[in-house]
Amino acid sequence: MSLADTLTTIEDILDRHAERIAETLVAILAAAAIIFPRAIPLFYFALAVMAMTELWRTGTIRKLRETPGYFWYMAAIFTLWCLVTVLWSDVPVAALGKVLFLASTLIAAWIIMKWLGTISGAMARHIKRGLLGGIAFGAIFLGIEASFGQPLKMAFFNLFESARPASQKHIRPVNGEVVLIPHYLLNRSVAVLNILFWPAALLVVNRWRGIWRWVSFSLLAAIVALATFNSVHETSMIAFVLGGATFALVYFVPRIGRITVVTGWIVAVLLIIPATKIAYDAELYKAKWLPDTAHARIIFWAHTASRYTENPIGGVGLRSTKIADDETASEARRPEGHPYALRTGRHGHNIYLQTWYELGAVGAALLLLLGLAFLSRMNALTACAKPYAFATFTVAAILAAFTWGMWQVWYIAMFAFSAMAFLAAANRGRDPE
Repeated sequence: MSLADTLTTIEDILDRHAERIAETLVAILAAAAIIFPRAIPLFYFALAVMAMTELWRTGTIRKLRETPGYFWYMAAIFTLWCLVTVLWSDVPVAALGKVLFLASTLIAAWIIMKWLGTISGAMARHIKRGLLGGIAFGAIFLGIEASFGQPLKMAFFNLFESARPASQKHIRPVNGEVVLIPHYLLNRSVAVLNILFWPAALLVVNRWRGIWRWVSFSLLAAIVALATFNSVHETSMIAFVLGGATFALVYFVPRIGRITVVTGWIVAVLLIIPATKIAYDAELYKAKWLPDTAHARIIFWAHTASRYTENPIGGVGLRSTKIADDETASEARRPEGHPYALRTGRHGHNIYLQTWYELGAVGAALLLLLGLAFLSRMNALTACAKPYAFATFTVAAILAAFTWGMWQVWYIAMFAFSAMAFLAAANRGRDPE
C-alpha cells in the first residue's frame, strides 16, 4: 500500500469514527490529568494537536485567523511583560523558557477554543461524555487512593518494579516490596480533581433530568469530597468549601455572587502585600489553630513582601524567587520564636505575591486586568452555566493563593486545561450548515 493510500485510509477512518475517537481521547486525557498531574502539559498539548487536526480535517482552520477579544489581548500583553522582565532576571535562560511555555499554552488554548466553536452538536455530546467519564474515573481512582493509603499505586509499583521512582525519597520499600507511599504525593492530583469538579458538575446536570440530576450531582460531589478530605491537602479542602459557597451564592443571588467574586479577585491582587504584613505582625505563624504549612507560608510571604521594594515597578525578574532562595537559604536568619527562617521559599506559594515580587507593579496591574477580562467573558455564559463557571474560578483563585509556584509548567497547564474543560462542558455545538 502506498503512502497516499495509507493517508486516504486514515482520513476515511477519521471521517467515519471522528466522534468516538474524540470521545475516547478526551476521556483518557481527563482521567490521566487527575492521576498523573505532573504530565498535564503532555495531555494538554495532545488535546491541542487533536483540535488542530480536526480543524484541518474539516476545513475550518481559517477560524484561527479570527480577531481575538479583549481577554486575549490582555493575555498577550501580560506575556510580553513577562518576556521583558527576563532581561533582569537572575536566571534569564530558564526564565525565557517559562515565557515560551506560557505563550505556547495560550496558543494551544486559542486552537482548542476555536475547534470547540466549530464542532457539531453530535461531536459536542461525544466530547462531553468522554470528559465526564474521564473525570469520574479519575475521581473514583483518587477516592480509593486517598481513603485507603494508595493501594492501587503500591500494587502497580510492586507488580512493575521498573516503574518505581529512582529515588526512595517518596516510597518506603521493605524486603523489596513497597509498603508505604506518603500521602502528600496525592496533593497535585487532589488539586486537579477540585478544579475539574465544577466543569464535571455542569456536565452532570445537563445530562440528566429530574431527581436523577441532583442524585448524580450529589454522588459526584461526595466522591470529590471523599478524596479531598481524606487527603492532606488543606488548600483543596478550602477550595472545595469556598467553591461550593460561590456556586450557591451565584445560583441563588446571581448579581451579588458575581460582584463578590470580582471583589475577591481585586482584593487578592491589590492587597496581598499589606495582608501578609498584617498576618506576620499578628504573629499568626505561632497560631496553634493553623497547620505548620501555614506557619511557614506566613513567614515566607512576609519576607518576600519586605523584599518587594528592591524593584517595585518592574520586579526582580521572572523566576528569580527560586534562585534567590537557593543562594540565601543557608544564611537565612531565624529570629527567636520563629518556627522557620526568614526566606522567600523555593516556590512562591502565592501567585499574587509572586507577581508583585518578580514582575513588579506593572505585572500586578496586568494580572488584575487579565483576571477581570476573564471574569467579563464568563458573564457571556448562559444563566445555567454561570454558577459553575464562577465556582471554578474561585477554586482556581484559592489554589493560586496558597500552593506551588506560578512558573511550574504542570501548574500553568492545570489552569489552562481546566478552562478548556469548562468550555467543552458549556459548549452545545452547532448544527451543520
